Amino acid sequence: PRSEELRITLSIESEDEGSAELERTTGRERNELRVNLTQRNLSKVLDYARRRFSRLPGETRIAQRLAEEFSYDAVGFIDAIGDKAEPFFSPLGLGGGASGGAAKWAKMVRISMDREKMDQSAFDFVSDIQTEMRKRYGADEDVKDQDRLVQVVGSSDYHKCTLVYTEDLYEVEHFEAWEDCQKAYLSNSLLPSYLNHNFPAETNAAQLELEITKRRGSKYHVLHPWIVMLLEYRDRLEQFLVLKALGRFELKADGVNEWFELNLPNQRRPFILTTPSRARPGLFQLMHSFVLSGRELLPTSNRKIDYEDVSKAIYQEEKDLEAKTWLDMLQNELSAHEDGQLTVRWVDALPSELEGLKSSGIPLNKDEPEDFARAYADLSAVAALLLERRIEEKKQKATKSSFL
Repeated sequence: PRSEELRITLSIESEDEGSAELERTTGRERNELRVNLTQRNLSKVLDYARRRFSRLPGETRIAQRLAEEFSYDAVGFIDAIGDKAEPFFSPLGLGGGASGGAAKWAKMVRISMDREKMDQSAFDFVSDIQTEMRKRYGADEDVKDQDRLVQVVGSSDYHKCTLVYTEDLYEVEHFEAWEDCQKAYLSNSLLPSYLNHNFPAETNAAQLELEITKRRGSKYHVLHPWIVMLLEYRDRLEQFLVLKALGRFELKADGVNEWFELNLPNQRRPFILTTPSRARPGLFQLMHSFVLSGRELLPTSNRKIDYEDVSKAIYQEEKDLEAKTWLDMLQNELSAHEDGQLTVRWVDALPSELEGLKSSGIPLNKDEPEDFARAYADLSAVAALLLERRIEEKKQKATKSSFL
């Protein structure tokens, strides 16, 4: 700007069409005149800016500008963006008791890829960004991996480049805030933890988590989501465990397919719980079918499990057996450990079987959780507690009967 008496002429480049003349105050004007002068100057600056810059959006392409800025070197561009877009949370360090990271993550650059709006060199630059990013982050250069997604994606906005980095499906224990939240959750003297939940599965899980901690003297542990899911119907899960002890679930095969059946006394025919298939059905598939679905898995059948009938059948079998025989049957399901933990024998054996299959290159049933070791450990602890309580109730009834 240059000063001419009480005016300032504003121009940015010599080739500008016109300039903006701004008035200066003398400091002696009345306040309302000074305000009016300021408003006039603002209007002039805005008018000038509109004239000066109105053409720039139409002329500028971010892809072309970035290509020129980085001399068409995609590696230089990737170095420059570095870690400028990172998830907003604080993960625990490796020494914090948690290991691993996000189950899924993505690193994407969103930028216009309209071939007609940039020269060939700029288009090649944008294409190279994806190739170099996949090299940088260890992803396959030719195959899009949805769990490790590294990609340049198109944008309809010619003037903006957006970096999108996401990390998904972390175990909650990986968050620094987890310990603080857990302490507050457990230490509320006015509100027990299970009253913080609305859904039956979560409420039942919270109650069992606390009881396992107290009975076993172990550190508080959040149950695996697949176990919480089964606790939607806690009574049905308990029925499943008793029926398993009674041997009422049978694995069948016809030389081609395998499936599980439920056989109850006085039942006109077995109840097909898993769809016959070449792959052997897994335990969670069977439990999901009995506890949550409750339908026979045959295309031509509309049968549903009558859980009241199941309860009556279990009651009748318990009644027909001597108390000691019934208690011994349930007790034989359990395994007591030196550290005070109580688990279920047949559940404990499953992780090593699955590990053997994995090491042999045999694909696992798709209905098995990826972290099956943790899932079965939690299932074993919950199953043991439910059976233990049933044993205690039976002993109490037997004691009362002996006094009558």
